[in-house]
Order: sequence, then C-alpha cells, then structure tokens
Amino acid sequence: MRLLLLLFALLASAIAEDVPEWALVGILAKETSSSYATVPGTPITYVDRRVGKDGELGPFQMTRAAFDQVSRPSESFTRLKTDTRYAEKKAKAYLQWLYANGARQEWGIAVAMYNVGPTGWHRRHARAVAYLRSVRRLGGG
Repeated sequence: MRLLLLLFALLASAIAEDVPEWALVGILAKETSSSYATVPGTPITYVDRRVGKDGELGPFQMTRAAFDQVSRPSESFTRLKTDTRYAEKKAKAYLQWLYANGARQEWGIAVAMYNVGPTGWHRRHARAVAYLRSVRRLGGG
C-alpha cells in the first residue's frame, strides 16, 4: 500500500506543470518592483518590502488565504517577509493550485486569479485582466 501511495505521489509531482518564468518575473515586478537577482546566492532582489493593504506579505505579496491554501498549519506566514526562497516556493505552489483548480489549466487565468482570488475571477474580471496584462508586459510573456 505504501509503495502504491509513493508511486501516486511521484506521478502527481511529475505531472504538475512548472509555473512559467514570465508569470513569476511579472508578479515580482508588479507587486513589489522586485526582480530575480543576478548575484549568486541571492535569488531575489526584494525592493518594496511593504505589507499590502490587505495584509499581503513578501516579494510576491501573498495573502493569508492563498498561503493557507498551500501550507501546513505549522508553517509560518510571516516568514514570507524575510525568506525569498520560501516566498517563491509558496507563490509557485499557489499558482499551480490555481492552475489545477479553477483556471482551466491556463496560466493566464491562474495569474489573473492570483490577484483577485479564485472566487473573484468573475466579479472582478476587468481588474483581473488588467493585472494579467501588466504581469505579461513586465514578465516578457
């Protein structure tokens, strides 16, 4: 039984799509004027370290609800402010979750939902589309 579960977990991880680079680069630039660093050992140049108006944290300005969707209860939300690798891992996990759960496996929709939430896509469509355009322009997508 354990072997079957292990095989299923490996298959699921192999199937998971990688988040496109344009999405991550664009979200970093849009949310905090940050970028991927060219200095070895420093993955992200984190520029605007503000807390978002709704409590968003980190270089990808992740909300608590998004964090909770892809995290275990023992994981620290406030760590997003100081650990850029952790913030990137959580942003990727949330984008992959959106991609698989509601974005019809389209990265553009997943990125738009990243800004308005999975239930905000229909209510805030114009804002979501404007955000996606901005992220694509900034990320080269």
